[in-house]
Amino acid sequence: MDRNLGATKTYYTAPASGDNTADQAFGLFYQWGRKDPFPRALGSTIDAGNASASTIPIYGPDGKTVLSEDGTGYKKVDIKTVGIVSGTNSLAYSVTHPLSLIFNSEHPYDWYATSEGNQNDALWDDKKEKNVYDPCPEGWRIAPDGTWSDFTRTTDNAQPLNGTFPYYIEGSPKEDGESGDYDITNGRLYKVSASGNGTPIAWYPASGYYHHANGTLGGVGCDGYYWSSTANEYNAPALSFYPQGLHSTRTHGRAHGFQVRCIQE
Repeated sequence: MDRNLGATKTYYTAPASGDNTADQAFGLFYQWGRKDPFPRALGSTIDAGNASASTIPIYGPDGKTVLSEDGTGYKKVDIKTVGIVSGTNSLAYSVTHPLSLIFNSEHPYDWYATSEGNQNDALWDDKKEKNVYDPCPEGWRIAPDGTWSDFTRTTDNAQPLNGTFPYYIEGSPKEDGESGDYDITNGRLYKVSASGNGTPIAWYPASGYYHHANGTLGGVGCDGYYWSSTANEYNAPALSFYPQGLHSTRTHGRAHGFQVRCIQE
C-alpha cells in the first residue's frame, strides 16, 4: 500500500515543515496478531522533550460521544490482571475488549500469553492463508519478513541521500536528528535507486509506538516501527528506524503496538 493501515493521506515526497496534515499519514497501531487497532497519534500534540503525543479521539456508536477509556482513547491493562487470561491465553478478552491494549513487562513480552509454550504463531502466520485476525482489507495482507530487505540508508550523515530510504527531518533529508528534532513531518522516503535518486515510491512516517511493558505511546515524530506477519521464536520481526539507524529484521515483543503496511496477495 502507499500508506499505513488506517492513514487518510499519503506522500510521494517528504511532507514539508509546517504541514499540519502530515499526521494524517500516521496509521493505526496494532499489537502483533490482533485484528483490532488502537488510535493513531495526533501529530500536532508532539512533545519534543520526550517524543510523546496525544491520540486521536475515538467515538461511540452515535458518532458524537468520545470514548475516553482511561483518558487516552484506549485502555492499558496488565496481562497479569485477574480475568485477562482465560485458560492459557487472553484471546477471548482481546476480542471482547478491542480498545484494551494488553501490556506485558515480562518474558515473553506477548499480549496473548505469559509463557512461550502458550504463544500463538499462527495469528498472522505468513506461511498459511490469510485468516480473520489479519486486519488488512480483502486482497491485501500484512507484509512478511523480508519485504524491506532492499531498504538502505547512508552511514554518512553529510550525504543522507546515498541510500534508498533516507530520513527526512521537517522536510529536509538528514540523519543527524536529536531530541528537539521530533516533528510531525519526520520519516523515511523509499526510492528505487540505490543512490537515493529517482522517483519516490512510498512515505513511511515516524509514527511512534505503544510500549510492550506499559502500553504508553512514545517515539512519535522520531521513530517508525512496522510489523511483519512473521513469527520469530517468541518475538516478531519488524521494520524499525530512527534518524541515525535502520533495521529491516530486528525482532520485538508482540505486545508492542506498531504500524502495519499491507501488501497485495
